[in-house]
Amino acid sequence: MHEQLQTVLSGRSSAITIEGGSAVLDLAPFIDAAKQRLVASGFAAAARIPEIHPTVELIPASYLVQAQTAYRVLDAAATWLPWFTLLILVGGVLLARRRSRAVVAIGLGVMGVMVLFAVALLVARGLL
Repeated sequence: MHEQLQTVLSGRSSAITIEGGSAVLDLAPFIDAAKQRLVASGFAAAARIPEIHPTVELIPASYLVQAQTAYRVLDAAATWLPWFTLLILVGGVLLARRRSRAVVAIGLGVMGVMVLFAVALLVARGLL
């Protein structure tokens, strides 16, 4: 599921396109997969099913464009944000009067945030 969502948000999906102001899902890949499974299981008549391209309207295109824009921004931030955070932490240690105390405080802070995220992840998994 995650990989499919990432493919759609990155704009690399051929199954979801924008047509007439709406994001539409082309059902042809699903139909082809079903035909292949039927043929593989011994139902040879399924091979004669003609190729069709029915579509299903999903959401307004503006929502998809907004989601793709947000994905690109977050993807770019994911590249440089950890390095920026590390630079800030190292700078804080170098500027501190008591560097050993600053290192301990940063370590405890990072550990606290990781525990907080772990709890939030467990709660979110339980809700979903």
